[in-house]
Parts: sequence; C-alpha cells; structure tokens
Amino acid sequence: MSVDLIVNPVTLDIRDVLVGANEGEWAGTGINKWAINIGTEPADPILSITLYDFDALPAKSMSTDTIFEKAPFQVRTRHADYNAAYQKLMLIKRVLLKKTYWAVGGAAYKRITKGIGPFYMKQDEQRRHRWVQTFVAHREYSEGTD
Repeated sequence: MSVDLIVNPVTLDIRDVLVGANEGEWAGTGINKWAINIGTEPADPILSITLYDFDALPAKSMSTDTIFEKAPFQVRTRHADYNAAYQKLMLIKRVLLKKTYWAVGGAAYKRITKGIGPFYMKQDEQRRHRWVQTFVAHREYSEGTD
C-alpha cells in the first residue's frame, strides 16, 4: 500500500512565512496591516499582497526516493503610493531570501532564490500601484512507500 505525503502548494507555505514574519495577515482587511491573498487580486483592500503559484520543475533522485522540486511563485504588492508598494516588496524579498531550511507537512524547504524582477506592473482599476517579483522555492519530499 502506498502512503501519500501531504505537500501544499508553495503559496500556502509562503503565506505562513510572511504572516509569521509579521509582513501581513491572511485575507485581512488591509486597513492597518497588509492583507495576504492567494491567486486573486480583490478590489479591496488598499494594502495588498497577492501570491501566485507557477508550474514546478520536479526532478527525482536516481539513488533515493527523494523528489527535488524548484517551485516558482510570484509576489505582487499593491498600494495607492508607488514607493510604499515597492518598499513592501523589498521587505518581503529580504524575509524570503533570508529564510533557510524549514519543514511543512511532507516537504522540506531548503532555500528560496530570486527569480525575475522586481518590475512595475502599472496601476490597477482602483489606481493602486503594483510591484511584482518572482522567486523559486527549493524543496524536497519523499515518495510514499509500501
């Protein structure tokens, strides 16, 4: 019988890292703290961080049952002030790039590396400025065994 390990989408684990670092709150109001959302940019709140998953690049070790995965994800910050949105993205970047080994469920995160960006994505419909940065989470997990 095979046992499947639970491995979250990377954005769920990154959300928890950001909440733990006091960079925002999950699905918050965005009034006094930055609200963190996954996969969607809601019309509100004003202070907003949105995380997006991309296709991961798995590679299985030939000598073990360990699967190594490079899982890219995107972080977007939105704020009415151009520089405030940029500065928040830089704070998040610092938190993520300093984060080393941690485990969540069946996954062991080794590190996070910088992807593309930062780049400006223009204002949204509510005239909030959007800054974007991609990252790559390096994690590993073992396949289920009999």
